[in-house]
Amino acid sequence: MIEDKTFKRVIREFKLRDENEQKLLLYLFPRFDITADQMSNILSNDRINVSITASLDDIVNNPYIIFEQYVGYDNDDTIPFYKIDNGILPSPELGLEAILEKDSAERLRALCVDELNKIASHSFANASTVLANINKRLSRMADWMKHEYKMQNFIVDWDVLSEALYIREDNSKVQYLYLKHVYEDERIIENTFKMLAERPDITIKVPIDEKRFIDKLNKSPELMRLAKEEYESILRNQARICMQIFTKPISIISGAAGTGKTTVIEAIIENIVRVHGFGTCFLIMTPTGKATERVKRQTGKPSSTIHSFLAQNDWINDNFTLKRLGGSQYSDVNTIIIDECSMIDLNVFATLIRAINWNSVQRLILVGDPNQLPPIGRGKVFVETIQWLRENYPKNVGILKDNIRQLLNKVLDNGTHILNLAQVFIQEEQAENQEIQMLKEQLFQTIQGAGDIDKDMSVYFWHDKSELDALLKSVMIQDMEKMTGIDYVEGDENKLWRTAISDSNKKPQPEKIQIISPYRGEFYGTDEINRFMQSTFNGYWSNRYSIDGIGCYDKVIQYKNRPKSDLAYAYNLLNKRVERVDIYNGEIGTVSIHGFDREAYKNNKLWKINRFQVKFSGTNREHYMYNYGKDLGKDYSGKWIPEQKPIDNLELAYAISVHKSQGSEFDYVYIVIPKRDSHLLSMELIYTAITRAQKHVTILIQDDIGTLANLSRLEKSAVKRINSSVFEFNPLPEEFIYFNNWYAEGKKIATLTDYLVRSKSEAIIANMLFQYGINFKYEEPLYAPDGSMYIPDFTVTFRGETYYWEHVGMLNNAKYKSHWENKLQWYNKHFKDKLLITYESDNLSIDAKNIIEKYR
Repeated sequence: MIEDKTFKRVIREFKLRDENEQKLLLYLFPRFDITADQMSNILSNDRINVSITASLDDIVNNPYIIFEQYVGYDNDDTIPFYKIDNGILPSPELGLEAILEKDSAERLRALCVDELNKIASHSFANASTVLANINKRLSRMADWMKHEYKMQNFIVDWDVLSEALYIREDNSKVQYLYLKHVYEDERIIENTFKMLAERPDITIKVPIDEKRFIDKLNKSPELMRLAKEEYESILRNQARICMQIFTKPISIISGAAGTGKTTVIEAIIENIVRVHGFGTCFLIMTPTGKATERVKRQTGKPSSTIHSFLAQNDWINDNFTLKRLGGSQYSDVNTIIIDECSMIDLNVFATLIRAINWNSVQRLILVGDPNQLPPIGRGKVFVETIQWLRENYPKNVGILKDNIRQLLNKVLDNGTHILNLAQVFIQEEQAENQEIQMLKEQLFQTIQGAGDIDKDMSVYFWHDKSELDALLKSVMIQDMEKMTGIDYVEGDENKLWRTAISDSNKKPQPEKIQIISPYRGEFYGTDEINRFMQSTFNGYWSNRYSIDGIGCYDKVIQYKNRPKSDLAYAYNLLNKRVERVDIYNGEIGTVSIHGFDREAYKNNKLWKINRFQVKFSGTNREHYMYNYGKDLGKDYSGKWIPEQKPIDNLELAYAISVHKSQGSEFDYVYIVIPKRDSHLLSMELIYTAITRAQKHVTILIQDDIGTLANLSRLEKSAVKRINSSVFEFNPLPEEFIYFNNWYAEGKKIATLTDYLVRSKSEAIIANMLFQYGINFKYEEPLYAPDGSMYIPDFTVTFRGETYYWEHVGMLNNAKYKSHWENKLQWYNKHFKDKLLITYESDNLSIDAKNIIEKYR
């Protein structure tokens, strides 16, 4: 009887649904192996919250839309192409008809979307390459699913393809494929920035001058006392930049770590208030909570994360994707300042532009370091904007080149190697600084010695897991003894660690010490290092009391955004109440016992502990203890707080990835660099990791200096290898995007050397070597029998013999000349008769040709 009623209710509910819902439930969804929750999300009137903008009628006619648009609520909530494809083109053995033909335009569109989603950093790709990948994929499928599409399909089927794709041609009529929404995002950024750049300069009625800026920029009494002349020169340069951009409707402040970007912004803000009055409305944003807090602390102005601003203005869906329509436009602002712009991807930038009424905006100031890691998402908007403005509106760009932090470290004798080494991994320096090769060799020679390199840097080498673990433990214990003044006692690792990451009042300071690794997996990745660190420095507590692998006194990081739409529970220490409070991905804290469990803790009844609290760092978190676990009590409104699993929000943070460290600063940083040729390792990644350290960096390198040397070459720049077209449509050569070693690839080496060598002279030599079929390596470290090292421009092979080719220029530079003379003596001592030399001259091609023909 009960079963009969249930069945009748289900039938009634089914009949109440419209025709498209019935078709989806009865005929389509059963084909696709998707969950009940996914079905419900697709059918919902609020399907926009899983990013579906299509109507149910559209989905019935083309079920591939489910794959193209669906974005679930977590990483596991996905609907891949193959699930939809298998349902649309089922095996003949199942007796089901195909919904669409195997050569349909809808299938081609979905396949193109899938391929373009795989290259997540690029805005577009070569259409023929995309098609080749698709056909290769289809050739491996079952016979009833096999097909070979042609380039002509992009013309014949464009009415269907254009709903999700966009095609663009370069000057050679080569076609490139965009996701349609990516192309639209680029255009809204381009049009808005061009509109701002074309506005007349801002009218001011109160005078400004360099002295007023200098008064605000002067923040270092030590430098004024110990290096007055150099510091005053830097202040004058900064003041000139402030004057230059002050009246520009759009401007950029760009500079490497330590050049004083935030101080410059502070000076500009104070003068904007002075010139335009205290009624000036500022909107200051950054991509991360940590960066927001730093800017707020230094400028004294309210600031927020970009995602928080977008959420407040209804531009974020429930699944945390960004809306393209429907949010409100913010108007109550006339000055917008965005910091850490290098971290902001194309989609976030475009949504931010959609969320602002630009008629009310007087100034947009973009601030950042273009040498850091490119965004995790698509594009390189900040880098492209700098390039475009420098070419078309050079006065709108302020490049800070003088390094204040480096000067201060020098005069206070705190060590200068952090920023010296960082300079080697600045891709702009590779092209503009002719002394960079000399600096690189000198630094790497110093680093080779291992141990304490300078007061701000130590370097150690390891071979395998046991050596890495032993090094981490011994070096960190040694450093923590110096920090705390406590002598290490075996078994008291937890006490030493807790003291080291606390201030003199025993207040936790978890960001004093940070391990950084490029990887998550493998024994040198963050997961394994976190397990090692937890067992080594918090083994007592993590073994006795933990929830989902997180124990009392562990260092943790929030990895899930909890904005206004999904606030976390926290205990307010001021009013003694539980409140709903925001917390964002990337915030770091330490774990402590929850107040409800203190009695169990005191009585050593650890099995009764099933909740804890986290104290996150930062002034805006100072009065809150964030609650995790079971039975957390009642909130401010009197409602019982539901269970919160820590695993849904937190993970261990003794070690974090370089990407997660971006936007943060730590006193002592330990960087693990494995010997591995991977696309994850880049010039910008090493630069970002090194510049997270404020006081001291310890670099732990596998085997030898080779990995660092390799990553200092231009071919390892992640930024340079991104196809993006916010302003200029200049597609990169296919070989440049997909090569491993440019000198070994071959097909378009003349083109590639334009991107990858340091000078035109080196490009001439590289191309001639290739044309003559001579095997060579570029900037490969060369070790002498005594362990000393230099980096030849080219290592070449003639008749089975190895030679080293150096191209010598800048002999009119005293430093360079002295360095070359030392290098020449080294060659004569260790590799006599193996050195080939060319000099800078108009006859370089002839000289190079003569050498090649003599030895080949």
